[in-house]
Amino acid sequence: MVIPTLVAVISKKFFGNKKEDDDGAIGEHPVVRFLFDAMTTGNVDATDEMVDPDFRGYANGYPVFDASDGNGPEQFNKNIEYWRMTAPDLDVDLYDELTEKGKEKREKIAIRFVFTGSMTTAGDEKPFEAEAAAFLTVVKDKLVEWRIVVDEGFFRDVRDAMGRPSDQTEMG
Repeated sequence: MVIPTLVAVISKKFFGNKKEDDDGAIGEHPVVRFLFDAMTTGNVDATDEMVDPDFRGYANGYPVFDASDGNGPEQFNKNIEYWRMTAPDLDVDLYDELTEKGKEKREKIAIRFVFTGSMTTAGDEKPFEAEAAAFLTVVKDKLVEWRIVVDEGFFRDVRDAMGRPSDQTEMG
């Protein structure tokens, strides 16, 4: 009885607790709440007010898309669309969220979360659970950059399910 209790206490201390508000939204920062709501529901109604025109996204160091022409919100929405097609039942559990406020309304946010759901490819569903970390840059209340780090195998599976080559340097 002592060992299971000890494992539970250590796991809770190491992994933290899921963060969830009474309304079911996750995250303390409005951009984090928007991001996870968009990923889990597909609701991108607030994209223009939450995502900077020059928004950049990276996954495991690869650019997710090129928003050099100021189409960041459009590219963000397209990326959410890919996620929703690939994993329509996508759910996210947030475990850690740290925000550092800088000069000129610039914020750096680090989040740790777990993706769960089923990847759908060619009519086949494959359940998954993957832990991830992301680093966000928010300037003047708009998401400017998203850098996510996930397991390389999960990254390849997601790219394959999205119809993107796993060795391609651009996802979108």
